[in-house]
Amino acid sequence: MTRKILSILILCLVLFSSACASPGVKEPEKPSEPTVPATPTSTPMSDTQPTSVPETQAPSNETEVVTPTQTEPAVTQNENTVHPIEEEHVVIDNEKEDGYIDNIIVVIVRHDVEDEEILSWFPGEDARIVGRFPRLYQRQVRIKPRNRQELEALANELMAKDQVLYAHLNLAGSTVGASSLARQSIEKAPGNESEDTWQDVPSQQKPENEWWYEVIKLKEAQASMPKEFVKVAVVDDGFDTTHPDLNLAYISKEQEDMSAPQEHGTHVAGIVQQIMPGAQITVLDSYRYPGKVEMGQYATQCHHLKFLVDLVDADMKVINYSMGSDIPLDANIAWDVESSSIFSVYIWLLKQLGKDFILVQSAGNSGLDVYRNGYFSTLNTENCLGSEVVHKSLGVSDRLELAQKEVFDSIVLVGAFEEKTRDGKYPLIRSSNYGEGVTIVAPGYEIRSTVPGGYDVMGGTSQSAPIVAGGLGFLWSLDKTLTSDQLKQILIKTSTEVAYDLVEGRPADKRQTYPIFNLLEAVKLVLKDG
Repeated sequence: MTRKILSILILCLVLFSSACASPGVKEPEKPSEPTVPATPTSTPMSDTQPTSVPETQAPSNETEVVTPTQTEPAVTQNENTVHPIEEEHVVIDNEKEDGYIDNIIVVIVRHDVEDEEILSWFPGEDARIVGRFPRLYQRQVRIKPRNRQELEALANELMAKDQVLYAHLNLAGSTVGASSLARQSIEKAPGNESEDTWQDVPSQQKPENEWWYEVIKLKEAQASMPKEFVKVAVVDDGFDTTHPDLNLAYISKEQEDMSAPQEHGTHVAGIVQQIMPGAQITVLDSYRYPGKVEMGQYATQCHHLKFLVDLVDADMKVINYSMGSDIPLDANIAWDVESSSIFSVYIWLLKQLGKDFILVQSAGNSGLDVYRNGYFSTLNTENCLGSEVVHKSLGVSDRLELAQKEVFDSIVLVGAFEEKTRDGKYPLIRSSNYGEGVTIVAPGYEIRSTVPGGYDVMGGTSQSAPIVAGGLGFLWSLDKTLTSDQLKQILIKTSTEVAYDLVEGRPADKRQTYPIFNLLEAVKLVLKDG
């Protein structure tokens, strides 16, 4: 069977080392208990569907170029907005494919801080607010250009203010190159041996009594069908919303208008749908911006943060990301370390607003430690919630371990295994990423699901992740009082079998076993405890 990693054009979020850390900045003491930028209790978070991000246009191959093709959007008080990319202010290291926006600083302030006060912190700079995430009290401020070190120092200076909870650079990154990011499917349909094309005519064979149904005991678990499903989302590359077996809805009308059906996204969404039949699955096409068929050559951290915040604002409980990076070189991983560190702060702050959710990410298909897959997988205790400056500003220095746990409770990393060997063992797929960061594994070999116009078989961690995401949505629907922490523990506690890492040549200390997701046993525990 042909196997390969499909290259994509999606956010290659750029990272540098140590978010918001710069020596020599005086750090005044702040209260140990943070004033969380929460919406007043009398005003719940709005469920208004947000607008999509502004487009980017591919620049030339020279450093520091991005050409915008639309004017700056109106910055409203109620919608999440992202500033447009300006050609002359994108600084990219082409060798590392990472960079930053040199005239944007991002701040998250306490709830009573007005825009005028924020702008007063930048005298003589003609500062203006060009984007915001209202319910997080986040502002993207356009200032005079600075180099990276100066922006880092400015972020630290801002976090010394009692009014500021967090400040960071708006990182930028290249979206080109097969080695930087990939959809995490590795197999095409059997019999389709072409390296570059999908089947012209998809199969009409529907999923029925698939091998993986028996592994996770899907049919038995569905005997306890929830009366109403929680909201589950899939972030991917485009979806066939007309497919008769799918009940999909885009996060916004703008997203729906600009998106186009794709095999990968439709396949991933169809796996979730098999586990949650009839449920409406919210989808977000992270590959396209308004006015573009595909997104441009560069994107910013705020673009990807907006996707996350939009979905959490809309009360998504489980969000599937079948995507990631391929970072074999130590010299390149600093990008993802910083980006994931910024993500962790936003995850923590969203949870302080009372938003509980789980982000399910595919472990990756590069045969590497999962830590090298980017996005949320690059988080560990060293970079979660940033530097000591960030800890002090958030007020978590004296309870850092607990605060970090709140972040990790909302992240599930899924590896993939295939059918049993002759000796009765489930082997990890050879290309599946591995390591201590993997939360659980699920079937990822010859998974039949929906594609535009029919059905197809794919494999990889792109397919194992939505099996777990759909399962989490099913479980949370049975008992909506459960927390992300409890659900993550249920996944592991109810596993009755393990998958074995049988890859030859891998160091013995890396060849561990992984708990296999068992939906039926998890359902039994939820119903028993409920």
